[in-house]
Amino acid sequence: MADEFICDTSEVRNFIGAVKDIVSGTASVEARLAAIRPLFSRMMADPDWLPAEFRRTPEAGGMGKGIANWLLYRDSEGTLSLCALVLPSGAATPVHDHLAWGLVGVYAGEQDEEIYEPAHASRSG
Repeated sequence: MADEFICDTSEVRNFIGAVKDIVSGTASVEARLAAIRPLFSRMMADPDWLPAEFRRTPEAGGMGKGIANWLLYRDSEGTLSLCALVLPSGAATPVHDHLAWGLVGVYAGEQDEEIYEPAHASRSG
């Protein structure tokens, strides 16, 4: 399977190309995130990068309660993807773990977020 650009724009292609270069040349997750963050921030600040078709929420279906998760890109190995999560105003998501490294950006509106640290098992003895 070849890389799949569901949102096939020059902005997405340029961003993904830069991210793939960073990922292939950077071993640690912390270094990857630090290198990608400025590119991601620039893309999030651009009011035109995400086409309208990926900004809408479904009438029914999707993730429920008007929430949409649009896959914009995925690589052939299943190790890199770009998605747009669209939430209606006032929506809440349950506590969850993305189970992967990555960046989360707010494109429009605002987000109130609480970050939880995993509980460490106590040692008995």
